[in-house]
Amino acid sequence: MELHDLLYNAGVNILWFTETWLNEYTTNGMLDPRGLFHIYRHDRPGNNHGGGVCIFVAKDITSHSVDVNLEEFNHVDITSCVVRLGKLHVTLLCLYLPPNLAIDDFLTNLKCLRNLCDSPDGQVLLIGDFNLPHIDWINSCVASDAKSQEFYDFSLEFGLI
Repeated sequence: MELHDLLYNAGVNILWFTETWLNEYTTNGMLDPRGLFHIYRHDRPGNNHGGGVCIFVAKDITSHSVDVNLEEFNHVDITSCVVRLGKLHVTLLCLYLPPNLAIDDFLTNLKCLRNLCDSPDGQVLLIGDFNLPHIDWINSCVASDAKSQEFYDFSLEFGLI
């Protein structure tokens, strides 16, 4: 299904995308020509291929962006916003973790996530491409590699399911 069909024909209100490959030359108007969505995105800087994340939220849903400290977390592919659904506030996080990410950079990503999950805005919904195939979420089993263990422990710490 093409983006146009997802946005305008599928009846969706919120969409997440990882590995967008977007850059400064791709405007939000090019992504949503009808202007029906708030677009929260983080493009990978420079001419780097790959990466990037994006969240589309229908404009009839109250939402606002959440600032990420890009000076401290300049190599993190993450974007975040808060949506209000009635009295419920939900922080939406979209994250991409490249498969070849060094452990130090991986831990920086987790630190950034911790900062965002400590938000006072209520519930957190984290969606992304984590590239952690050694975690068996159904059976709560995790391999002994550092990345899998760190991410699994993080998800338990914040009650993510």
